[in-house]
Amino acid sequence: AQPTLEIHSESRLRIEVARGEGRPEVRVDLRDDLGGPIADAPVRLSVDGEPLGVVRSDARGTATLPIDARTAIRPLRAEFDGTPFLRPASATYDPAEKRARVELVPTLAASGRLPLDEGAQTIRVHARSSAGAAGLRVRVRDEEGRVLAESQTDALGRAHLGIAAHDLGSPGPGRLVFESDGTETHRPASTSVPVVRTLATLVDVDERSLVARPGARLVVRGTLQTERGPLADEAITLVVAGREEATSVTDEAGRFELAFVLEEGGERRLDARVRFDGSPRGADASESDPIAIEVRPPFPSWPFVLLPLTFVAALFFARKKRLERPAETAPRRPLRTLF
Repeated sequence: AQPTLEIHSESRLRIEVARGEGRPEVRVDLRDDLGGPIADAPVRLSVDGEPLGVVRSDARGTATLPIDARTAIRPLRAEFDGTPFLRPASATYDPAEKRARVELVPTLAASGRLPLDEGAQTIRVHARSSAGAAGLRVRVRDEEGRVLAESQTDALGRAHLGIAAHDLGSPGPGRLVFESDGTETHRPASTSVPVVRTLATLVDVDERSLVARPGARLVVRGTLQTERGPLADEAITLVVAGREEATSVTDEAGRFELAFVLEEGGERRLDARVRFDGSPRGADASESDPIAIEVRPPFPSWPFVLLPLTFVAALFFARKKRLERPAETAPRRPLRTLF
């Protein structure tokens, strides 16, 4: 059976106090790990551990709550309990914190993917801050907390993190966590990105040409594998002339067997391929080389062919026998004489 993959996305929550000309207010911003807004989500607010209220995010993922001046100078906390597919998140606001906020924006060469076949990977990170972002120490960890690479931002807040091939991990879903250290002028920052570590696959068929007649049962066999070995328990599909004809699952050796019956019809040539649609376990989609299927004319209906041949042969032998009979078999009359 195919494995079921359930993904729980990270949630990002920010809280700040806005002081305008009127009454101060708490502002929260709730987003997923791709930066998209999380709408219509309840967020609990508290001050020094005491409940302050519950706000609900709008279509932009934001919500506000008016507060008095005394509350605005006390530590505040926002909490999101999560959903079946979103992880919980929390954030705090400390009015005594004067350091500038830092936002980390990582960019992967293949969005959301780490192709393990391509060796070492370089990930760009852009640090943004109102106080500038030069000279910040930035690192990346995997979902197990292992530090994969470290670097320092340049004058424009950019850093390049090179991850060695042996540190990329195993195929499948995972997460990269990017962090920057706090300094005297900048707060520490962290953000995470979901990734899928992938491997290229190869669909290899045993035969690339088949010959059959209409109504015949054809079997296509082959192997699904990566550079690390065969892939077991993966769905594979046979496509003939653009139509899906059979589906199977690979065994422990990555072998598959796909059977289908040719439709009735005359002589023709069909193109077929074996397709693999990829796997959430990190196997990329691929398909086999073309398979040429030559459909020959159907066999003639022999009883109807033999009957006329038999009739003609019978006439021939009957005529031959009649011609071989003596020319005259009747008894002769006695001769009459005049004497």
